[in-house]
Order: sequence, then structure tokens, then C-alpha cells
Amino acid sequence: MRKLKIDTGTLCSMRRTEATRERCDGKTHKLLGIVLVTSILGACGAPPDTDVQLATTSDELTLPSSVTLADPPEGRFGQSVAIDGDVAVVVAPQDSGDTVVARVYEHDGTDWTETFDHSWEGTFLPHSRVTIDDGRFAIVRSYSEVEIFVRSAGTWVLEQEINPFLVETVALHGNRIVTGASIGDTVEIWELNTAGRWRRARSFFGTLGNDGAGFAVDIHGDTAVVGSGMGSPSGGSEASVLERVNGAWAHTHTIVNPRWDSQNFRFGASVAVDQHRIVIGDPRQVLNQSRAYVYSRIAAGWGRDATLTPQYETVGAADFGASVDVQDDLVVVGAPSFRSPTNTPQGRAYVFQGDARTWTEKSAEVTTQLHDVAPSDAALFGTSIAVSGDRVIVGAPGHDRGLGTPDAGRTSIYDVNDSRAPREPLGVDFDGDGYADLAVGSPGASGKGIVDVSYGNGHKLTPKLAFSQDETSEGPSQSGSLFGASLAWGNFNDDQYDDLVVGVPGTDVDGATAAGGYHVFMGGTTGVSLTGDVLFTRATTGGAAGANDRLGGAIASGDFDADGYDDLAVSASGDTAHAGGSIDILYGSATGLGTAGQQLIDASTAGLPAMDAGDGLGFALAVGDFNCDSFDDLAMSAPFGDVSGVSGGWVAVIYGSGSGLDPSTTQLFNQDILTADSAEAGDEFGYSLAAGIFYAAPCVDLAIGVPGEDINGKVDAGALHAVYGSPSGLQETPVHFFHQDTPGVAGVSGASDRYAHSLAMSRVNHNRFDDLIIGVPGETLPSAGGAVALMQGWASKGLVVSQNKLVSQINAGTTSTPASTDRFGEAVGGLHRGLVVGGVPGFGSGQGAFITLEYPTTDQLVVKQGLQLNQAAFPAPYNAGTSDAALGLAITGARRPN
Repeated sequence: MRKLKIDTGTLCSMRRTEATRERCDGKTHKLLGIVLVTSILGACGAPPDTDVQLATTSDELTLPSSVTLADPPEGRFGQSVAIDGDVAVVVAPQDSGDTVVARVYEHDGTDWTETFDHSWEGTFLPHSRVTIDDGRFAIVRSYSEVEIFVRSAGTWVLEQEINPFLVETVALHGNRIVTGASIGDTVEIWELNTAGRWRRARSFFGTLGNDGAGFAVDIHGDTAVVGSGMGSPSGGSEASVLERVNGAWAHTHTIVNPRWDSQNFRFGASVAVDQHRIVIGDPRQVLNQSRAYVYSRIAAGWGRDATLTPQYETVGAADFGASVDVQDDLVVVGAPSFRSPTNTPQGRAYVFQGDARTWTEKSAEVTTQLHDVAPSDAALFGTSIAVSGDRVIVGAPGHDRGLGTPDAGRTSIYDVNDSRAPREPLGVDFDGDGYADLAVGSPGASGKGIVDVSYGNGHKLTPKLAFSQDETSEGPSQSGSLFGASLAWGNFNDDQYDDLVVGVPGTDVDGATAAGGYHVFMGGTTGVSLTGDVLFTRATTGGAAGANDRLGGAIASGDFDADGYDDLAVSASGDTAHAGGSIDILYGSATGLGTAGQQLIDASTAGLPAMDAGDGLGFALAVGDFNCDSFDDLAMSAPFGDVSGVSGGWVAVIYGSGSGLDPSTTQLFNQDILTADSAEAGDEFGYSLAAGIFYAAPCVDLAIGVPGEDINGKVDAGALHAVYGSPSGLQETPVHFFHQDTPGVAGVSGASDRYAHSLAMSRVNHNRFDDLIIGVPGETLPSAGGAVALMQGWASKGLVVSQNKLVSQINAGTTSTPASTDRFGEAVGGLHRGLVVGGVPGFGSGQGAFITLEYPTTDQLVVKQGLQLNQAAFPAPYNAGTSDAALGLAITGARRPN
């Protein structure tokens, strides 16, 4: 196997998993977003050309790392490239004579290593492409063959060869493939059936209405885009959008050429689609006329959001737009014919980031000169490009590499880092495969408690593991230990896998009834490991266990000292030795959690108000970087604590620092301070908490649930406050106060609804800001049995009522008949990219269940489907529910990364 050398420069260590790869000097790097459409482009005409003025800025993206091939030269290495996370594929169409070779490289945390190559005798069309997604890659071998390879048992094997009528290029996403051929205007859609075979789903032969349709193709989910790039000079060119509607593929939209003139017939020479956005290249060969266009999904079809051109230099006849790719709000455009001062086509690639209609060029140029001692003329850098996460791969097939062989080719991989952009909420990944996993607690099961774990694969969850204290190193189970009453996760030793924390607040310790504790299970290649777990109690951390302390009642993790290891906060809200409750803080290290530097937060902590027994300090916990200083901060509530002489509840925040949580920074909130409402007995301010970026990035914001709030005479109708972060910390103004009688909020306040009884954060609707998941377990409309509400985060407004949604078991698409005792929404969780989870602990006479809600890849908060799972979905011996098991009482979910 061959390795690619990497010039690290200022690059911080790249990790295998998303969670660790994104942690660089405590900064944030993920570039995400959605374009807000203000112009309309229908199928019959084009609006006036509205080129966007790109802001000139010196705040450029850091592109520090370049990967170069270390072995002998190959013919046009980099003619086509693809990347998906830690896997890249590079094609050299003239490896030896007429031999084409495709090489697969995988990143091991330090180097890119070649793990597989595939070669054949034949030709590779200059505009053809290799494509990779989700453990598969596909490549065109001839005009009638596409080969699909899949990673199986750690190796790459030929999964299937498909035979389109004609094919020149191919794109793959999930279980969908699109093939195209400009000859005969041929486009075909293929789908993976339940038997694991690819089958033709729909063919379009000369019916898309533009000459050469199929010259360029791309696909994402239920949307494919087809470009021609070779229309007639008299008629210009177009791009076609194909969508899967009601189970069938159809030509739904035509995106017309924005500049209808005789010089423009390459519109559509390159295309890319991702979730809600399409990018189309227009590499015309007229001086300073090349463009790339960004379109966003709107109700009427697709609206043109931006016209991209380089701000820093004149591209001339540079073929700007000959290659394009897009992921969320990151767009990369290649200009392979860009000429250097010596008039040789070295090439360029340009990186753009968008928000609404303002698109900024984030790098003046990305060229082979960045890392080459002797830059190559005629390198054609930017002939092929692809983006995945923080990585951009660029092919320069004409590069000589100083080896004396013309057109040997070169490929570069860059890390694209931007500390100002909010990153996507991380979902727990126990097995390090890049997909979010889920743990759900059933604390009453068989009187001892069970935890169920489902492993993710894209937008799917597969139930795989169920266990109790019987399977732990401290087994057997204690009756009433409430194993699984609380759950959290973090990467405490900074390896490739997230670890699971399970609270047992009812466990007895040293004769003290319900003193409580928490288990830590390490993640690994097979997921959660049941061997080598550790049970932490007050007795094991150097303290004294007390009766009814209920240590482990709430748990949250974050990196309070920004050392790269996640830390843990665990509450004992019933602690009577420390009046009002207490919270333990343990810090992570290379060996995991330990007692070195541990902290105790209680009534004696600076900045906290006086407390009495029963105040419930730590009843809810949330973690986020509220002041943008790269240190995670801890929010904790005492929902039964006194405010102005009444038990209205309060929330405190302690900010992180290089030495951990700093009590001198303690900040206090209650309803009298926030003034949107006043503190009243029984409000339960802080009963639930959630941290996310709902407003102005990159500071994290805090949502505070007040489920005991009376609204318009409706007792315990419930409400929530949104408090927004800033460089100086969480702000008392502006604060948003929402309840179900707030205009625009879904539903109507009702007695005992308990709106905001539970809260969680995730990026549900795919824009660049987080959304709030709200549990309403007492909701009776549109049906009894509770509901889950969703509220959208928005760049300039914070949480907004537009597109908010109230989902019951009825409109979630599940088959069960809800009962008033189900309490759907008692707990909620958010997974990576569009999955929401709601607990139904009262389902089936208290056996419990949980419902996963999937949302489509648009900006609309609309349920795509709901899946209800109970204990029967999990393996034996824990596949039978028991009365009062309360499955769904605790759920892991996304959290804001540091």
C-alpha cells in the first residue's frame, strides 16, 4: 500500500470521527447553511441577471494541508476525484498506455493511505466522474458499463455492474444512482432494492428538452440535476431537475439559462446538488464571462440565489465553473484554465460560503503553488473537485510534479476551517462509523432498568443492544436502581469513539438508600462495550454517599477546560448534606474520566443563591460555549428554588476556563431577572434546559423550560424562555418568551399541557442554525397522549414561530392509537441531520416506547415519517416489555460541539 504525504503546516491533528476531527485549538470549523430565496426562477423564463457583489475580505479560510502522491507518476492522476469523510477516490485515466486506474485512499488520523486500486484497459471520458457515498463508489468503465464497489469486511469488492443504455458520467448518493450521456440526451435513475440489487427505476431518452442532457449529473436523496453544457449557440442551454414524487421519478423543473445569448451554451457543463441547493457551472470561454449559479428550493420550484464570480482576480477565459461541488453553504468552483502571470494554465479553485443572499469568497485562490516548491505549468488545477465536511479535494491532472513526466497529475486535499461558522450539532457515535447512534432508557424495566442502543446508518436506526446492570462489572442489578433514568455521552479519552454514561440514581451505596451513581461504558469498533465499565459513586470519588442523594439524576458532558477531552457534570439534586442539592464535575484525560481536579458545586459555590432542601440543584443540566471563548460552560437549574420568596425556580451558569469551571464567573437567571414574566410558585423555571445556536453564531444560546407556568388561566400550560449568547456571556436582553398562546406557535395552551417539560437541540431543518425540540407530554390536541413541538432557529431573529410544528402520535405517521397516559414528549432527543426522537414512557400500560421522526431535506419542518419502537425491537433476553418499564424516559441526542 502507498501513502500520501501530508504537509501539515498549521493544521491541527485530523481525527477519524467528526467529533474529534472538528476539535482544533478549541475552535469551530463546520460550514453549514441554507440560502433564503428572494428571487424566483420558474420553468418558463429568467429574472434579470443579479450578480451578487462578493465581499472583499482578508478573513480567509485556512487551507493548510495538501496531500501529494509519493510514488512514481501516473497519467493525469486527478482527472476525476471524490471524497466522503475519511475516504477519497482518485482516477488516473492514462496510468500506463490505455490503462485507467482508480485508487482509494483512507485517512487513519495521520496519513492518507492507499487501500485499494482498480484498473482496466480502455478510455475515460474527460468529463466523466467517479462518485462515492456511504461506503460505496461508482465509476464509468465504458459507454455501457458502470461498476459499483462496496466496502465489505474492511475491503472493497465489486458489488454490481449496471448497464445503462448509454453512459458517460455517474453520480451516487445513498441508495440512488443517476447516469448520464450527452449522446442521445440519455439519463437514467437506478435504485437499490430490498434484495441489495441495483435496478433501473426510470429512463429519460431525449425528453428533457435540452441538447446534450446528461453531459453532467448529480443526485442527492430524492433530487437529481442534469446539465447539458453543450447547447446550441442560438438557443443557449438549460438544466433539468428530476425528483422522486409519490414513489416515481419525474422531470419536475427546468432551470433556464440566466443569460440568453449566442456566447453562452455551456450553462450546465457542471452541476451539483446537496439537500436544498443546486449549483450550476457556466464556464464560457469569453473574457470575464464565466459564472457559477446557486439555486435554492422554493415552493414554485427553484430560485436563483446568487451568481458567483471571483472577487480577487479576473478569471478571463479560465473555465471558471468547469467543475463545481456543494455541501450545505460551502460551494467550491474550479477554474482549470486560469492562467498564471507567465500565461500558462495552472488553474485555480475558489471557495465560497453563503448566508441568505450574501455570498463571500473565502479564499483568494487555492493553487498548486500553496504547497509546491516548483509549481507546474499547465497543471489544470481545478479540473475536478469535491467537498465533504471540512475537506476539499482538488485534481490537477496536467501537473508534472517535477518528475520529468508530462501530465503525471496531482491531487490535493485541504482542510477548510472557519472559526466563525456554526458547526452542526454532533450526534453520539459509539462505533466511530460516522453515523449518529441512539441510547434510550427504560429505568423501570423488571424493577431494575434497561438501556437500549440503536446504531445509525444514514437516516436509519437499527436496534442492536439491550442491557441492564446484570451485564456490568458491578452486577447483578439492584431492585429500584433506576438504571437508565438519565443518559449522556462524551469522548472522555479523545479516541475515535464516543462513550456512554448511564445514571442509576436509585442505587444503594454503602447502606445509603438511593444514594445513586453512574456507569461509564466505553465506545469501540463494535459500539458500546459492556466490559471494563466503571461505576462512579460518591464513595468511589472520595466523598460520602447519603440516603436519597440520587446522584446521577441528571448528566451532561462538555469540554470545560478545552483540553480535547470531554468532561462530565453529574447532579445529586436530592443531596441533603449539601442543602438544596449538588453537582460533581469530573475531568477527562487520555485514560478517561478521573478524580484529578474534580469539583463540587453546591450552596457554598460563589454566585449561587441560598438554598433549602428540595430546591433541586442540578435537576436539569446543559452545556455550551455561551461566550464564544472555546471553553464549554455549564448551565444548571434549581426549578424548585426560591425567587423573591416564592418557589419559582432559577438557573445558574458557570463559565469554563483553562483550569475548568470557574465559580467566580457564576451568572444567575430567573423570571424576575428576565422580566418577560414574573416568578410565581410552581412555575418550575429550569425544569428543562437545552443549549444550541439559535441566533447569532458562533455563541451558544440557552432554552429554559417553564412547564409549570400558568397561561391565560390554564394551570401548568407551560412556556419557555430563549436566552442568547454573546462574547460577554448569556444576555438578559433580548429574551424570547414562548407558549402555545403566542401568535404563530402551534397548538393552544391547555391545562396540564406542560409545554417545554423536556427540551433538546438538533439541526432539524438543515439550515445553518439549530432548532429546538420541545416535549409537551400533557398535550391533548390534535390527540390525547402528548406531543412533540419544533421551533426553528433563525440567523437574525433567534427562535422564531415560522415553520414551527406540533406532532402527535396521530400525525407522526405511527400506527398506534394514543392513550391519555402515553405522555409522548416526556423526553426528547435530537440526532444528527433531521432525526427527532420523542419518548412515550406511558405507552402500553407503562411499558413505554419511543418514536423517531424523520424530516425531509428542505427548510420545511414537515414530518416525512415516524417510526415507533418498543422493547420487542431489541434482542433477547430484553425483548419483552414490562409494566412500568417507562421505555423512553431518557434519550441521548445531539449536543453543541466545542
